[in-house]
Formats: sequence, C-alpha cells, structure tokens
Amino acid sequence: MKQENYILDFFKRKQEPMSPSMVHKACNNSWPLTSVRRAITNLSTDGDLIKTKETVIGIYGKPEHLWKLNV
Repeated sequence: MKQENYILDFFKRKQEPMSPSMVHKACNNSWPLTSVRRAITNLSTDGDLIKTKETVIGIYGKPEHLWKLNV
C-alpha cells in the first residue's frame, strides 16, 4: 500500500484532526517524519486533507498545524 493511501485511511479511521508528529507516532515511526509531512502535503494538494489553523507542539518542541479530512 502506498504511504499516502495508508495515511489517508488512518485519518478516515480516526476522524479527528492530527499533526504530522501524531501520525508519525501512530505509525510506530515506520517512516521518517519528513516523509509523513510530504505525504500529508500531497494529500492536501490532492484535496483529501485540509490544514487547520489549530496547532499543537510537535516532537521537536515546535508548533505543528493539524490536518483533517476534507469532507
């Protein structure tokens, strides 16, 4: 399964906004964080996810936006 498909399915199952770090952790760090961020960006470009204005502190102590399904 393609990484983007896996991450999109994960968002569909969770039904809640998540940051790249949250997705990275939930995937047991299977992929590098930068790869998860790229996949989320690609899904946003494709119109599957929407970047929210809400932020949380990521794993490196920096604010990260949350993304949600575009429904």
